[in-house]
Amino acid sequence: MSEHRRLYQRALYYDIALGRTVEREADFILAVYQQICGQPLQSVLDMACGPGYHACALAQRRVRTWGLDLQPEMLQLARQRAAEAGVEPTLLQCDMRSFQMPQPVQMTVCMFDGLDALCTDEDLIQHFAAVREALLPGGLYLVDLCHPRDTNLQYYMDFHYQGERDGVWVEVFWRPRYERFVWTRDLAFTELEIHVRDHGEEQSFFDTSYERLFTPGSLRLLAHLGGLEDVAWFGDYDLKQPLDGSAASQRMIGVFQRSLE
Repeated sequence: MSEHRRLYQRALYYDIALGRTVEREADFILAVYQQICGQPLQSVLDMACGPGYHACALAQRRVRTWGLDLQPEMLQLARQRAAEAGVEPTLLQCDMRSFQMPQPVQMTVCMFDGLDALCTDEDLIQHFAAVREALLPGGLYLVDLCHPRDTNLQYYMDFHYQGERDGVWVEVFWRPRYERFVWTRDLAFTELEIHVRDHGEEQSFFDTSYERLFTPGSLRLLAHLGGLEDVAWFGDYDLKQPLDGSAASQRMIGVFQRSLE
């Protein structure tokens, strides 16, 4: 597993710069489950949940929710957010490659490119197999990733995030280092430049990490090897938007299902 740990361990700075409203995404998750499974969603696992944006939003919609993340700093922030929102998702510190749920859920989600930290085929197949075991028969796994048009081996767009809260200003530049891409393994190498002004004190630091790049075909194959089959693809948080090359297709969202057997 490869992660930008220097940023993720500074959960507050991450939240200030990258935090966002996820109401539309939470509504989309509910709608996808209703459309495919024909019933309301009642239980969900938020994989690589970070500060708990989706876990809290789904819990507010009266869905029984679990959140899983490897970083204790992220989970602590998620607990604070949950308390402020008046909800109680169950938060677990686990490796997304090898975890066990206390009970199976109807749906698992992995949002905002959380899956790209798994860089090898072996890690990904192990992860999909663990998700399969966490799902009830017929359960769904929704994976949300950058559109392959925007992050691929030949072009990886620069990302910029910025935010300010309570006297703390954070700016993050997320850039590719093409000379270190590993073409034979679909790996991008990215460098983060983070600038912080924390109540007048300024600091800057760098972080680097490999990230797995996906196409629908590679994601489908790895999921199949882990015991899940793709059942739907979307290009945005909109049931009417297919995954295609149009400007309206902003994300790559794959939905995979555990068989009923």
